[in-house]
Amino acid sequence: MCTIYNPVGCLRELNSYLQQHHINDIKSLDEIFEFHKNYETYRLKIISDHKHLIEDEKNQLDLLIPKLQASIEPNKQSIEKRLLEEILHLERRYELLSEAGKSFISSIGASFKKWRLKSRIKKNKENFDQKVSDWLQTLHEQLNSKIDRQRFIETQFEAAVQQECSSLLVEQARKKRLLDGVNKTVYGALGELSVVKELQTLSDDSFVINDFRMFFDKSIYDHRNNEYINSIQVDHLLINRSGVFVIETKNWSKLSTERMDFFSPVRQIKRANFIVYKLLNGSVGNYSFNLAKHHWGKRNIPVRNIIAMTNSNSKETFEHVKILGINRLVGYISYFEPTLSPVEVNGIVDYLLKIGSGQL
Repeated sequence: MCTIYNPVGCLRELNSYLQQHHINDIKSLDEIFEFHKNYETYRLKIISDHKHLIEDEKNQLDLLIPKLQASIEPNKQSIEKRLLEEILHLERRYELLSEAGKSFISSIGASFKKWRLKSRIKKNKENFDQKVSDWLQTLHEQLNSKIDRQRFIETQFEAAVQQECSSLLVEQARKKRLLDGVNKTVYGALGELSVVKELQTLSDDSFVINDFRMFFDKSIYDHRNNEYINSIQVDHLLINRSGVFVIETKNWSKLSTERMDFFSPVRQIKRANFIVYKLLNGSVGNYSFNLAKHHWGKRNIPVRNIIAMTNSNSKETFEHVKILGINRLVGYISYFEPTLSPVEVNGIVDYLLKIGSGQL
């Protein structure tokens, strides 16, 4: 079975997109399709769950409110008792200080303490009712809040449910909007994975590097097309004893292949081929790879181009680019005779992996 390196590019882009938009509960293509399939079911379940929660809350309020109402009078009595005890305590301290003061009439400190105690006693008595009211205010506010909530649920049940589950529904809608926006990437990932599945059936001496990328500090000039190349991205690089295959996956409809934009992947793959060929047979910057010498002379590593169509076939033909449905992919690759040794294949794979990861 063919050895596969790296996840496919569209899947990597998709995972990055999900992380960027804080969609952490979806980890795979299957989960994306599951979300789309059951979106309305999820919404209805959220609403249903919150209906039960609101009903439970209403039942709890029905039990709690009478208890709060019944607790007001006992709380009032308890507060009044505590305040009265505080006044009695102050009055007792005042009496003790007065008795001690009979033999210390001239004591300024004692007089000042008596004045302070008398003032506190007077203030506590004058503000007695207000203090009781202030102490009970929190309890009344709590009770009124519960009564208002109970009335709201009884008269506007659906509004209460909507209010409670609104944030979850908004999040579900946000997720759907974001996932709808990456349908092209999702189906691109499906196409790339279907190509990888086909390539996996190749023999053990075949290797696939998915999402091969290179960026150049200094542009590489392609004299054939009179353009400078700053970077390349290849969906799949297949390396086996027949050479290297640059494979681009297109999950396009028949209509798409008949439009002029079909020429875009042809140009793209030729640009990638130019760089890969230079990497392996020439030199790009400080990169170089040398085959074992042959008595006939210098050998080259063949680099071929394939556009794999996962959703349709194209009748168009292009120079140096083979367009195939994925059902013909393995047969076409297997047609070519081996020209490389297993050691050379492994060396090429190691070399390309290091270049792609920036180690060279």
